[in-house]
Amino acid sequence: EEVADDILRSSGQNQKTLKAAICKSLKPTSFDTGCEVEMQTETNYNPHSQTCNVIGVWEGTDPELRNKPLILGAHLDHLGNHGGIFRGAWDNASGSAIVLETAKAFGRSGISPKRTIVFILFGAEECGILGSAYYVAHPLYPLAQTLCMINLDMVGGGDGFSMGGIKSFPQLEKHFADANEKYIHRYLKTSEYRKMSPTAVARTDGAIFNRADVPTFHTGTTGKYKNPMYYHDLRDVPELLDPEIMEDVAKFLFLGIRGITNDTEIQ
Repeated sequence: EEVADDILRSSGQNQKTLKAAICKSLKPTSFDTGCEVEMQTETNYNPHSQTCNVIGVWEGTDPELRNKPLILGAHLDHLGNHGGIFRGAWDNASGSAIVLETAKAFGRSGISPKRTIVFILFGAEECGILGSAYYVAHPLYPLAQTLCMINLDMVGGGDGFSMGGIKSFPQLEKHFADANEKYIHRYLKTSEYRKMSPTAVARTDGAIFNRADVPTFHTGTTGKYKNPMYYHDLRDVPELLDPEIMEDVAKFLFLGIRGITNDTEIQ
């Protein structure tokens, strides 16, 4: 932002007002700044570098439902080091932490769910949704038998919950709505399910599962944020996360998933 303002200064403009104008008109506002810029980049290509998906399985006790799992996932990676380390606290350490806390809650609860739960932390989301694509191509359980996938991405603030797509599945929505009403008492926004177009660009891990015909619900947060949110920015640091809403998201998921995985009437 500072560099952009330096380039624009002689023309009496700044990047903030130009960005606002573009967002309002949805049209370019291009002009000659009269400024010349010299840029130098240095890149390293590592064709044989590897990453991984991290997967934990809580196997169900029911002989039939143990092969029809529910998946809870979030991506573990971020942008790395590009002249500065992108910590990716919001995107997506927040989602990964909540997956871990939900799994920990099941481990300590003494509950034995009837349906299997698969917890996944995906690698290589930022460089092309590669981790989730790999899982869909090599699933631990047949995708046709997978009940649903719940995807978490950027859930580090706010004061309410959202579950995109679950409104079209009332048998599943009921368990989350009941958990929120009885124990947590936050605003819950839900929406109808939409099947992704085959030509649309997949930008989240959930989109990969949606395209593979697995009902996929993007779970996020809504409302007022205590701290600013920075997307793909060096300022996306842990100090800006809100532990209170993150704790409630984990409770919300634990309680809702607990209900679903022990409900033998779900079709």
